[in-house]
Amino acid sequence: VGFNTPTPTMVPGISNVVRVEGGLGHACALDASGTLYCYGVNGNGQLGDGTTTANNTPTAVPLTDVRDFALSRSHTCAVQANGHLYCFGSNSAGQVGTGSAGGSPRTPQLFGFYDDIRRVTAGSGFTCALRASGQLVCFGNILQGGSNVATPVPVEIAGLPAERIVDLEGSDSGARCVVLEGGRVYCWGSANPTGELGVGHQMPVEVPTEVRTYADFASISMEGR
Repeated sequence: VGFNTPTPTMVPGISNVVRVEGGLGHACALDASGTLYCYGVNGNGQLGDGTTTANNTPTAVPLTDVRDFALSRSHTCAVQANGHLYCFGSNSAGQVGTGSAGGSPRTPQLFGFYDDIRRVTAGSGFTCALRASGQLVCFGNILQGGSNVATPVPVEIAGLPAERIVDLEGSDSGARCVVLEGGRVYCWGSANPTGELGVGHQMPVEVPTEVRTYADFASISMEGR
């Protein structure tokens, strides 16, 4: 809306919104037609409008038939109904999925490794995508040996039980979690100083580890932006 406001204010220029996500400085909203609109800060091209100019007015990303999307503080990704994944913005660790690290694409870039993506999540320096087969792949910063390693080519996340993933989420803190069909939650990631991964300690976790609480979760949401 262009200024700080303590009361709810209607965002102009978009209607029939079915989902909205906010990051650290920018937000995106998806309407019923499959059009994705983004607005806010744009220093890395994370609005996908071909510029690095901040925009307080929602602007349509040049993609059609969007079914899922995710954003970090500096990059954005969107999945189309045909299974194609596009990302744009900061590519410091290869999180845009072009196969190399560096640069900040200002327009959507096709993720050319797979064309059967169903869900996507993103955090600071990484992206994770769920394929139709149930395989979960991530690219960008991957925790190896206690440190993040830039990995611009997608790698399969091993160590998960053979159950369908029903929800996934990532955060700018470096945490990643999935919910399995049976209701169990598994988390991993490079940041766990307050125990936010829920695995019983405060150390980084390289492989998916079960959150041992209840076993009937349906979805998960994370902050740490």
